[in-house]
Amino acid sequence: MDDLHAAYDRLSEESRRIDAGSFVLELMAALGATTNLPELASRLCRLQQIDFATLRAGLGVLASADLKPFPIPDSRTIEPGAAIGSAKGFISRLESEVARLDAEAVVWRLEFGGDNDFFDLLLCAAHDDRELPDLCKRAASKLESVDESQIAILWARLVREFSELRTTRFPSDSPRLPPRFFEYGSAEAARKKIADYIVHIKPQIVHDLLMTGGGATPLELVGLARLLAWSPDEPGVEVDETEVVLARSISRVACLADKFGLVGNEDVAAALRVEPSSYFLEGPEFVKMAQRLPTLEALNHQLFYECSTILRIAADLVTRVSPVERALLQYKLGHEVVANEIRRLYAGRGELSLQRELCRFLIERDLYAIGTKFGSSEIDLLVEHYQASFVIEVKLIRPSANATPASIKRALIQLQSYMDQTRRVTRGVLLIVNMASTTIISPRKWLHGRYWILPVNLHTDTPSKRRRTLQIEEVSGTDLIEVVQLNA
Repeated sequence: MDDLHAAYDRLSEESRRIDAGSFVLELMAALGATTNLPELASRLCRLQQIDFATLRAGLGVLASADLKPFPIPDSRTIEPGAAIGSAKGFISRLESEVARLDAEAVVWRLEFGGDNDFFDLLLCAAHDDRELPDLCKRAASKLESVDESQIAILWARLVREFSELRTTRFPSDSPRLPPRFFEYGSAEAARKKIADYIVHIKPQIVHDLLMTGGGATPLELVGLARLLAWSPDEPGVEVDETEVVLARSISRVACLADKFGLVGNEDVAAALRVEPSSYFLEGPEFVKMAQRLPTLEALNHQLFYECSTILRIAADLVTRVSPVERALLQYKLGHEVVANEIRRLYAGRGELSLQRELCRFLIERDLYAIGTKFGSSEIDLLVEHYQASFVIEVKLIRPSANATPASIKRALIQLQSYMDQTRRVTRGVLLIVNMASTTIISPRKWLHGRYWILPVNLHTDTPSKRRRTLQIEEVSGTDLIEVVQLNA
């Protein structure tokens, strides 16, 4: 990228204009082909859709509760009146500014503004041993409209606040926790527990720690203000910091290309595979860039800076190895090394048994995994790690059977259908436990940026005795993959 920038500086102005326009289109087309930008744009837009009515109603419940001050030992005193006034001012400011804020700014204000004020009030309630059933019902109502996959993810974050692998964690034996609290049970039971935890249990635990000189507390789970502010249409939408920076640079490049006549918005939209009215081309960052355009002399420097940012992030999104991926590779390699023992262990066992064993394997590595549903479909495993979530579909091929190109494609279509039923899941893994004599080979990468086919070949035949090899290849179009038979 630096060499390209230096060469670009040596071009004539007219050549720069032509070359820059072509480069922008090529970059956007490559990005659009490897990243689900329409889905990202949709999430960014929904983050700006704040439910101010519910946010104010929740504050109203706290204001009418007649809370008493909470004097924190050797520290400050939380005055409910001051916290209520601060929260009211915060909501009014956010309402007047939200249209001009990008997704990161909206989330930042809710987490470090609204959540702090609301949590101070919840601490006052905890200090006075006050129950807030109306507020808990409002929180639970928000969670009722969240699908089961997202509930599983929220539950994973709640549990992680007590993880022994965290430096800062809550005591898992706190007397504030009800009996058998950490049993997930069902999504409906988890919804009630999460709401009760946010409104009552967590503030009570923090209160107890503050009274005994405790320090920092974990912040894995969403806070009350942000929960109440979730869009009523599609609550629970999130983006990570990398996605925000990527969106910001896309908007800036599109604006610079449009305003300086390098390439029009419609062409950029087509390359990105988004609508011309999408968040990237009409959102807050595009508008900000239009209001502070660089000089013509500085154009190419800023343009190449933003393009290099896009390239770095796009490369990272495609190539980075998450803890989930690393664990699955360990699972594959570890099982293949002792294939004979694993075959004997799995003899007579079904896919459900394999799913449970894989679930245990992941949980032992601090990766929360749970079977759940997407719509009417029951999936094998949903795995969550911070902002990333994965569907894992386990397929078992027995020694007496054989994988075929059609069966592998059907399994991928099933995985794709699960993912299409929820916007929250970012990637899907098809884990094929292959005990037949056919060898399955698949690229060690995310196909089309979303799908990973991971065969665990447990056959014991020598290469000369294996019947055939199936090689999975990524292809363009609706088929996604092609399965090629290398030998008969």
